[in-house]
Amino acid sequence: KAYCQIAFGFVTCNGCSKAKKNSWKIMKIGIVTIYNVPNYGAILQAYSLAEYLRREGHEVVLFNVDSPKRHPYIYKLKRLFKLGFIDKFQQRNYPAITSNLNEEVDIYMVGSDQVWNIEITQADYDKYFLAFALHNRKVSYAASFGNNEWDFPSKRNEIRGFLSAFKYITVREEMGVNILKDEFNMKGNCVLDPCFLLGGNDFLFGKIIESKKILVSYKLSYDRFYDLELRKLGKMLGCKVNRLRYKYVSSLPNCKDLNVGYCDVEEWLYSIASASYVVTDSFHGMVFSILFKKQFVIFPLNPKRSSRIDDLLKKLNMLHRKVYSWNDANNLFGSAPIDYSIVHERLSILRQKSICELQNMLS
Repeated sequence: KAYCQIAFGFVTCNGCSKAKKNSWKIMKIGIVTIYNVPNYGAILQAYSLAEYLRREGHEVVLFNVDSPKRHPYIYKLKRLFKLGFIDKFQQRNYPAITSNLNEEVDIYMVGSDQVWNIEITQADYDKYFLAFALHNRKVSYAASFGNNEWDFPSKRNEIRGFLSAFKYITVREEMGVNILKDEFNMKGNCVLDPCFLLGGNDFLFGKIIESKKILVSYKLSYDRFYDLELRKLGKMLGCKVNRLRYKYVSSLPNCKDLNVGYCDVEEWLYSIASASYVVTDSFHGMVFSILFKKQFVIFPLNPKRSSRIDDLLKKLNMLHRKVYSWNDANNLFGSAPIDYSIVHERLSILRQKSICELQNMLS
């Protein structure tokens, strides 16, 4: 198996082309990713990739490729409630952000998250395939198609043309490797989500005091039945329930499912890190449960987009943490604790392999 061994500032790997960290060329890297949205996972994956590259000595800039919104006043209202909570985090932790797509960089990098899911990127999809960038400088790190299969056959030839200009392609899921091969006749390697490039302690911005009586829930959308069952589970476990996303406005026009209950990014991280149990339907809720070594279960939200969850759990031999009933969740919490010494040993190998791919990409 190809994996890196990192020690004393050196990286060696039977798949890596570089051995000395200090021999790498310091570059200016421009990242295109989904970052300015009310989603903790998107915010933190963007931070993680940029932060890892900056720690390696590179200069990093984030390209803002979003088109102007069609309903500016509604967008401003939503930003007030949905995006204001991330502004301070971005100001403190993000690299420079530019809307100038002509700004010259050494490498154009797209990823991670669902940057190649046209359902999400919509009219800007070509920018997330780096159509604007110089052809000999394009790479992807942990890009994701989002879905289990390619749903846009009419765009196949156009996307194949975009991808053919890439120097190096890595994707986040094995399903993405299959889509590249079957739909576009392209080769790509699978790497971890960039949040795993850093360690759990890298996301803690204050002292964490773990409580043995907290059940944290992070759900991407409101569900009354889910909320009722969550309360029951909390009672069975003898835990106080902390919902990380639960206040919605449904009566205002054009504001369906508008969430006004967002906490700061640091508080979101702190809540998971200090919990005893975590229940989530979010991929990144699961990612940070693993990084913080939490006892967790995940309910799949959308089977069509479950490959990212299944892929990671399978690699870590944790598929049993994906549940479909509240009885299963209670039984797992009560009788099958996660042995994180084994999980993080597997994770370390996957992380080292992903770092190796990233070093090869930059070399």
